[in-house]
Amino acid sequence: MYKKPIIAFFAMLLIQAVVSVAVLIPGAIYEFMQMAADGQQPNPDVLLERLTSGSSFLSIALIVSSIITIFFMQTPMKMIRLKDSFSMPKISLGKSLYLVLAAFIGIFATDVVSEVMDLPNIIEAELGGMSKTVMGVLAIAIIGPLAEEVVFRGAIQQHLHTNGERPFRAIFIASVLFGLMHMNPAQIPFAFVVGLILGVFYWKTGSLVLPCIIHMLNNGISCWLSNTMGDELSFVNALGGTTTAVCVAVVGLVLSAYVLYGWATEKE
Repeated sequence: MYKKPIIAFFAMLLIQAVVSVAVLIPGAIYEFMQMAADGQQPNPDVLLERLTSGSSFLSIALIVSSIITIFFMQTPMKMIRLKDSFSMPKISLGKSLYLVLAAFIGIFATDVVSEVMDLPNIIEAELGGMSKTVMGVLAIAIIGPLAEEVVFRGAIQQHLHTNGERPFRAIFIASVLFGLMHMNPAQIPFAFVVGLILGVFYWKTGSLVLPCIIHMLNNGISCWLSNTMGDELSFVNALGGTTTAVCVAVVGLVLSAYVLYGWATEKE
């Protein structure tokens, strides 16, 4: 039961690593030649900074690795059929909007908690740089979320569920792997909770449509806030301080959990 999900998890990481190296090596050569042409003394630290500071190289690596990952999950792994996974969910528009709102309340509350925890964000500069380019936004807000939903909800969660794992346990395991995949302390707890939310949506609708929409909107809003607010962005300050922020976060998490858990346990 667990063999394929573990292979899928490490396959995604391996694909990202291989594609990143394949993209960054030509990029490093190009940047090296540019520095030489400009009369600059080649410096490994400067070269690495130019490669990762919002340049198109990281965006291209993420887009290419995401596309390869989607293909890998469907063809060699045979863990997902994209046509079936993206069928329209059988749920009314009104209920969809209500549940999506509850999801974003939970996501916002989790974001506030993550900010209060102040965990190290080891890729903040890279994400901030990528969010300022069209290619970067495409990678972060469209292609990346699509690949992650295919892997963690459509492939891993569904495989566990269809092979005898209880729904909530399947959602939990897929969410843990989703958090670990980010490999960034500041993102891991946030991604885990978001994974739980998206997992409920996938389980109840049997479709990746709503999870993808929520995931893409969340990442797109993050890109927009990064571009408009930059270093000034602080939910804690906007809410009037740590105490108020924690209270708001707790209320938001409880409200979101109440709505989504009620939906998850609702009889068909």
